Amino acid sequence: MSAFIHHAGVFTVRYEAPDDLSPARQRELEGALRAASLVGPVGIVFVVGAGVKVVDPAVPAYWLGLTGDDLIRIAAMAIVTGNPGVSIATRGFSVANTLRDRPVQVKPFPDEAAAQAWVAGVLSGG
Repeated sequence: MSAFIHHAGVFTVRYEAPDDLSPARQRELEGALRAASLVGPVGIVFVVGAGVKVVDPAVPAYWLGLTGDDLIRIAAMAIVTGNPGVSIATRGFSVANTLRDRPVQVKPFPDEAAAQAWVAGVLSGG
């Protein structure tokens, strides 16, 4: 798993290679999300590097499981990418959560600063 940083309910996760996204490599992050969710809703900013060209179908399936878990209170997920394929996968994941009536907002962003601001805004109720 790539390194992640947690500050004020916002997790920033960096994925540089396709293997970084593997569900098996997310256990530490999942544990941290569960712990932080005991305090309040959380947001995640995924910064997807240029080395990630496609998203394995196991990745959104794994995250749908987490957004469907009421003990993990994910309010917002921002995916920072310049890759159109990853951006499209993000929009599909957003629709899947909407169809499942999950209270998570999901958006792609070309810029990390905008993604951070959006997630912080969602967490603050804005």
